[in-house]
Amino acid sequence: MTDSTPGVAGAVDVGAVCPYCRFPLKPGVGTANCNSCGARYHSECWSDTGGCTITGCSAAPPRAHPKPAALPERDRATATTHPPAAESDGRAGRCAAPGRVVVLLACVVAILSVAAVATS
Repeated sequence: MTDSTPGVAGAVDVGAVCPYCRFPLKPGVGTANCNSCGARYHSECWSDTGGCTITGCSAAPPRAHPKPAALPERDRATATTHPPAAESDGRAGRCAAPGRVVVLLACVVAILSVAAVATS
């Protein structure tokens, strides 16, 4: 967990909004002040987040990027190939994104129309 100064909400802290939960600090509630940027948190919010939640603060906890799920052994061989025809879901030969094709065709027609008007 990153560095903070624990305390109890006093007159200066009361009413300040916790950047994590967005609720105001109340008198006598445990607080944590970020030593890097000075943001005031409820002590529980600071513990939950493991550090400062202010974007760009150097006391922000490291963000974990989830690893992609590994394919089971039986699926690794076909991961980059199409399934055999027997296992096909019946969509073989069909466009996977027909909406994109329609938009592309509409753009081509619009461009050709503008070009035809410009040349006449």
